[in-house]
Amino acid sequence: MVALDTDLTGSSAWSYTLQDSEVDGGSVQLPAVSYGNMTVIRSNIHGGETAVQCGEHATFCTVRDSWLHGQRIPQGANWHLGGFLSNGGTNVLIQHNTVVCDAAPTGSDGGCTGDVNLFGDFAPISHVTVDGNYMGASMGLAYCTFGGDVSNKTYPHADHVVYQHNVFQRGSNEKCGDYGPVSNFNVDGPGNQWIDNTWEDGTSVAPAM
Repeated sequence: MVALDTDLTGSSAWSYTLQDSEVDGGSVQLPAVSYGNMTVIRSNIHGGETAVQCGEHATFCTVRDSWLHGQRIPQGANWHLGGFLSNGGTNVLIQHNTVVCDAAPTGSDGGCTGDVNLFGDFAPISHVTVDGNYMGASMGLAYCTFGGDVSNKTYPHADHVVYQHNVFQRGSNEKCGDYGPVSNFNVDGPGNQWIDNTWEDGTSVAPAM
């Protein structure tokens, strides 16, 4: 695993770049790569509960041209998995990646939440761009992406969240996730934009709350 603890005093002045690398997070309830002030480029990230997580105290997170996949969960565990996770934060760029949460459900309420998961648990979701990614389908996840506007979260409203030029795989049920491609994206939120997001055949994917 690779991590920078953005909760530490002075961490806002620290950063790291992970480039042309492979990271295996193993079978632990932690992200393979975390928690921010990071640039990830052309890397193969797998294992762990989440491939990449950006924490609420990070000054920035950039993930480009990478493959986020292969999460692991022990049988009987109730972990919630994902490709990319932000539980709140700002200055996030997720660009030109293939992202999929492809672990099978455990039958104990454990398994994949989505490929790209934005939730305002610990801070507002703000200034996040999700651009030109391929969202892989899986019947084991709920939606392929959650867009940050979730009414039961501590910070329920997202702003300046831009999804553009992403391609969603339909998968065996034609919906990408078990229930659909996207949830909790508010097109009326300040600065939020949903631009040219499509299925593999070029037809439009509509945003949804």
